[in-house]
Amino acid sequence: MSQVPPNYDRQYSFTGFSVNNPTSQQPGNYLDEEFNAVRASLNQTISRLSEIQRDDGELKMSDAQAAALAADSEGTLAAAAQAAVLAAAGGSHTHSISQVNGLQSALNQKADEAALISGLSNKAPVSHTHPISEVLLLQATLDGKASSTHTHSISDVSGLSAQLYGRLMQVDILSGSGNYIPPTGAKALYVEVQGGGGAGGGVLAVATGVTTVSSGGGGGGYCAKLFTGTLAASYTYSVGLGASAPAAGTVGSAGGGSTFDTMTANGGSGNNGATTFGNYWNVVGGAGGTATGGQINIKGQRGGSAMIHTGFVTFSNGGSSHLGIGGVAQLNALADAATGYGAGGGGISSYGYPGAQTAKVGSAGTNGIIRVWVFG
Repeated sequence: MSQVPPNYDRQYSFTGFSVNNPTSQQPGNYLDEEFNAVRASLNQTISRLSEIQRDDGELKMSDAQAAALAADSEGTLAAAAQAAVLAAAGGSHTHSISQVNGLQSALNQKADEAALISGLSNKAPVSHTHPISEVLLLQATLDGKASSTHTHSISDVSGLSAQLYGRLMQVDILSGSGNYIPPTGAKALYVEVQGGGGAGGGVLAVATGVTTVSSGGGGGGYCAKLFTGTLAASYTYSVGLGASAPAAGTVGSAGGGSTFDTMTANGGSGNNGATTFGNYWNVVGGAGGTATGGQINIKGQRGGSAMIHTGFVTFSNGGSSHLGIGGVAQLNALADAATGYGAGGGGISSYGYPGAQTAKVGSAGTNGIIRVWVFG
């Protein structure tokens, strides 16, 4: 019969490896060696069992051996069981640290309980608070801060007043007459005053070979002024109208003057007359309106002069103003209308050639205006 299979003895402590290397995998080469040793021992054991066990599970023996075994089995098996029990460890038993491979080394690497407790005792809880006095310089820093709900006046913001002052709020266009009340928040007014324009004269009908002319009206005066400081509650004003167109053969009238507070812009004068005959005539245009009371005072332009001379005539345009353009004179036709504000009407030259000419009305001047620029 073959020899008894050798006993399997474990050669490596996997528990000790885990204790010393808790985050590492078990060594594969040692696992292979142990499993190979287990396999060899099991294979030899199975081989030996096949020599003594039949396919039906009974022992392989002769009839004589079976009889002898039956006679002695009770005592032999009892003795073997007793020996096995004596060789086994008790159900309740202990081991010293030295009997557990690697245990003492693993324990030596752990933190000392007293040191751990001492270290934690100096730490604050994860959730905790501090009064302001425990935060270095926090109270002094907070004392220098403004409240989250506070306001500032314009004077508290450096340079803000200068930036805001002079911002254009609106422009008011005045007509007629009345009292101007500055709007809420106004800090300054820039006022422009334009007088009305004078009219250019009309001409009568003329026969063939006869000549007649009228000169242009004058432009209205213009003045401007800046009101600052404490504004008045209201300012009186009046806007002058342009002179209306005169009838045929009639001298043009003057435009109306415009006023605002102490500022005055007079209207332009009408033309200086008309003539219908003569070897040489010079017809002077209407004078421009004057202006007073402003920081800027501009006189309106005089209407152009017309001249009659044997065999020819000249033309006389209306005078322009600061805010308007005088009407352009025409030959044998109505003068072009003035444009803008405060401009004089143009004159007319009527020349009876190649035939007689009809009478023609004069040209009106344009109305004056007052513009108030409001700054806040």
